[in-house]
Amino acid sequence: GRPTTHDDAHMTMHPRDPRGKTQGVHTGISKSSPLEFATVDPAELTALPEDAARCRRGGRPVPSIVHQIWLGGWKMMYAKLLSVMSVHYLLRPERHVLLYDTVPVDGKGVEWPEWRCACLLARCERTTVPLSIAGRGFDDEARVRQTYAKLRYASDALGRCANSQLDLLRLETLSQHGGLVLDLDVVAIRSARRFPPLLH
Repeated sequence: GRPTTHDDAHMTMHPRDPRGKTQGVHTGISKSSPLEFATVDPAELTALPEDAARCRRGGRPVPSIVHQIWLGGWKMMYAKLLSVMSVHYLLRPERHVLLYDTVPVDGKGVEWPEWRCACLLARCERTTVPLSIAGRGFDDEARVRQTYAKLRYASDALGRCANSQLDLLRLETLSQHGGLVLDLDVVAIRSARRFPPLLH
C-alpha cells in the first residue's frame, strides 16, 4: 500500500539508544567521508503508519519535502515527467524540489517542453554537483575514467561519473534538508495523506 519501496525512497532518520550510541543499518558512507554518519533502524525501513507515528512522537518526523534530481542536461522523457506529476498530484508534499545542474535544451538551445512542465509542478533549483569525496575525485584512476568514457549509461552528458554524483548528492540533500529523495523512475500511485505520519 505504500507508494514506493525503501530501495527507491531515501529517508533521513537518526535513531539512538538511551546510551547515546547510534544503532541500525549504515547508509554506506565511508569513514573517510566528511559527511556525518546516518543510520536507519531496519524496522523503520518498512514502517507501517503506526510505526511512523511512533517515530514522530519520538521526535524524529520526516519533513514534508520531496526532492527529485535530474543531472547532466539530458532531455527529460515523458516517463520522468510522469514521476514529477505523481509527486505533485498524489504525494502533495509541502515542498517539492527538482534539483538540476544543467538546463535540458534541444539543438537550438530551447528548453524541452517536458522540462518546462516539470518546473511548473516542482520548484526547479540549480545545484552544484559533487565531484569528489574528502578531496578525492570519483574518477581519479585512469581505468575508471576509461570505463565511464565507454559506457554511456554510466556517465552523464559531460562524461562524469553520474551514479556516484547522484548518490552523494542524495546524502548531502537529506543531511541538510531531510524529507525524501524520490528517483525519477518511481511513480506514486497513492496519496501520502492516507498515511499522515509519513510526511510531517
